[in-house]
Amino acid sequence: MVLMANFNLAVVLAAEPAGRAEFSFSGEREYQAVRLVPEIYNHSNRDLSDLSVQDEHGNILPFFINSYETVAAHILSETTPLIPTHNFVRDGASYFDYRAEQIDYNHDTLATSLIVQTNSDMFAKSIDLWGSHDGAEWVFIQRDSLYRVDDTEKLNISFSTTKRFTHYRIRIPNDGNNDLIISSAYLEYSRHNVEQNFFTESFSPSFDVAQEGQNTLITLHGLKNVSINEVTVHTDSHFRRRVSFANRQTQELYNLSFASGGQYQNLTLSFGGYAESGDTVVIVIHNGDDTPINVENITMTYFTDEVVFRTGLGTVGVMTFGNPAIRVAPTYDIVNYKALILDEGYDILQFNSIKISESLEEPAPQDYTLIFNIVVVVVSILLGFVVLRQLKVRRIDS
Repeated sequence: MVLMANFNLAVVLAAEPAGRAEFSFSGEREYQAVRLVPEIYNHSNRDLSDLSVQDEHGNILPFFINSYETVAAHILSETTPLIPTHNFVRDGASYFDYRAEQIDYNHDTLATSLIVQTNSDMFAKSIDLWGSHDGAEWVFIQRDSLYRVDDTEKLNISFSTTKRFTHYRIRIPNDGNNDLIISSAYLEYSRHNVEQNFFTESFSPSFDVAQEGQNTLITLHGLKNVSINEVTVHTDSHFRRRVSFANRQTQELYNLSFASGGQYQNLTLSFGGYAESGDTVVIVIHNGDDTPINVENITMTYFTDEVVFRTGLGTVGVMTFGNPAIRVAPTYDIVNYKALILDEGYDILQFNSIKISESLEEPAPQDYTLIFNIVVVVVSILLGFVVLRQLKVRRIDS
């Protein structure tokens, strides 16, 4: 019974979240967000599956996690001129064959549309388009329309998928309407280039510096599950050294100045989102036979996430985290209209307080030998009593 009681207590305590962060609903927009900080990453599951957001009344606030903002979207276009190679009339239609002006057989000729240029006016034509890789075997691409009527015109044939042909054939029916005379044509390849700005924050982690042989070891603390962007070493030392970090990456750091006025400095290590499963990250500066550098301070930036939710009831919101019993992230409907919320925008809130519960000490090992011996004695006495009673009953019957 004692063992079961201890086991049940451990299970109940393990189901409790390790941390609680409070914030105020101070924004003006319908949707709001908080940016996660290292303390939350340290005590949460790596995939943040144990996060939960509630208002002060305990109502669950569905949320989604946003890691970046789209800062620009460019459409990049490349054009390839087409050279006419052949034209003929067949079955009441005119055919115009073209090939790419320059063909690089080591690379595909990519196209998302074909554009024609013409001096013809007041026409509307239904056309057929074929493609070929050699000008001999033709593959039908699509049927489309070209027209120029008053102030409206359509002179491009857009493809549903990127084409890689080097030769094209256009068929224009001779239907008795105004003829379309193509003066030139070219291919266009357009693609979208989206720039994303990942959210970053900066802080100064606690650190220790130790000398081990010819190396200086800088140990950064409190970085469990933190995606590190850059770490900067602040020093007044004059040096140029090789540095190892983040699972055997190496980089050269230097801090040099000369009487002539020349200054050369690179004191920042690029971690590129490296995250450690443990609490510490170690940076090794290889000194050789030189004097160790003087490390004055360490600053860093890390990639962070924004937890976005609809404003709750009351004035205070609560985020809980660090529940190892939760391994699967909740599924909320809000993710289905995430894009609309991002377009509308949301307010960024600040945490008022973050509290981490103290680690519960495991119960001290107990010696259950005495209890076991007592149980054995009691059971033996009971069995002896039962046996004696049965013997008495048999004697009376006999």
